[in-house]
Amino acid sequence: MRRRVRRPTPEVPRRRRAALLGTLCGITVVATAMLVVGFGTKLPCTGTLDPGFLPHRYCYADVAELFRARQLGRHIFPYVHGVMTTSATGSVFIGHGEVEYPVLTGVFIWLCALPVGSAGAFQVATSLMLAPFGLLAAWALWRMTGTRALYFLLTPAFAAYAFLNWDLIGVGLALAGIYMWYRDRTNWAAFLFAVGTCAKVWPGLMLLPLLTQCALNDRRTAVKTGGLAAGTALLVNAPFLLVNARGWYIPFLFQSRRAVSIDTNSLWYWDAHWLSTASVNLLSTL
Repeated sequence: MRRRVRRPTPEVPRRRRAALLGTLCGITVVATAMLVVGFGTKLPCTGTLDPGFLPHRYCYADVAELFRARQLGRHIFPYVHGVMTTSATGSVFIGHGEVEYPVLTGVFIWLCALPVGSAGAFQVATSLMLAPFGLLAAWALWRMTGTRALYFLLTPAFAAYAFLNWDLIGVGLALAGIYMWYRDRTNWAAFLFAVGTCAKVWPGLMLLPLLTQCALNDRRTAVKTGGLAAGTALLVNAPFLLVNARGWYIPFLFQSRRAVSIDTNSLWYWDAHWLSTASVNLLSTL
């Protein structure tokens, strides 16, 4: 009778998997901790605020401020009832039920506001719903760079800006798209970049190098990938365009006419406030 020979246990792959799992847990813990710190910096925003209260407590957040300014507590669905007015001095104002973001961020804001009735509660709900996008960004960076993802996660800027506004949606989707590109899954990359465009516009810029690379390898692939991205963006935006095209366009119109003022709190205001709105639009686009 032949004796059964036992094969040696593949300890190296098992140890490697354990090490990878441990690193992922570590990255997740660090990302979560920094998000908690970021939320802590916005805790004063959950109370009653006045302009004099903001500077010395470093609490300002677009999230809480826009809840008041856009009357999000009325739970008006954005874009469908969108209104924008222009004053005699040329200043532009967005009416209730409208926000200055593309449709996915606008719907996200509306969903965050649904269960709450105050700016403070809205800040809490928004932070909780934004946190997964921060974890998605951490995961994508870890998959591509390993522990070097900590160079992003441990920066004060990550904590300070995570819940300032809704930029974390675009960051998470863009990094997920870059990861898919890194894995040569160009269709998924194009899809995620297109979805990111419907949330924050700038992830759409990632499509330019992606499609250029596809075109250099195979023009047919570039056409298919570009068509997938365009189709995704159209599918997301089409319902709003059909119901109220002007309401859908108002965020872009508002941003194009927005004066360079303290309200923008941007590089253009602090260093180039003498430029006209048209000049700033051109230079910022370039």
